Amino acid sequence: MFQKIWTGELVRQHILDANGREPLNSHYFSTHYPSIYAAAERIFGSWKGAIESAGLDYKKIRKYRIWTRTGVLQALKQMKKAGKSISCQAVQNSDKPLYMAAFNRAAEEGPMTEFEVVVNEPDIDGFCRSGKDGHGILCLFNRSGTEFVLKGSSHAGYANVENGNGLAVPPNACAMFIRKGKIVL
Repeated sequence: MFQKIWTGELVRQHILDANGREPLNSHYFSTHYPSIYAAAERIFGSWKGAIESAGLDYKKIRKYRIWTRTGVLQALKQMKKAGKSISCQAVQNSDKPLYMAAFNRAAEEGPMTEFEVVVNEPDIDGFCRSGKDGHGILCLFNRSGTEFVLKGSSHAGYANVENGNGLAVPPNACAMFIRKGKIVL
């Protein structure tokens, strides 16, 4: 039985040949081309090393992006500059990884162990997750035909992540708020 012996040059060439025709992320190659993937790890030390040895940018190829606080804010600003809505619902629908990164950045400020249902009405509901030091997120869902404003001192200090304003939610929309005074994103 013939068995191909992979060299660094052959691995690089296979990666370059596949570039633009197939995904180059590690999961795809490890499941579709296990012998190439194993050779790449053996020769280059990692799949990232193999991709970079072929002159490609691993950050653009990897399946899962690593989000920084600055990266999340820049992505949201770019969306807004492009005229796209950056409401929680719009971001969740258009860019799920960015939505999850924003949510996870909020959680990185410390555990959000406190949970409270803040509104539970037929057309309006919402919840708040917060940490013992006061940081947190507040999500409101308005399915009514009129603007909803959350009132009450227990939610003072929260700002809309889209526009920095108070606790107002337009009709038939949702909004996410963060506690002011603590950088969450």
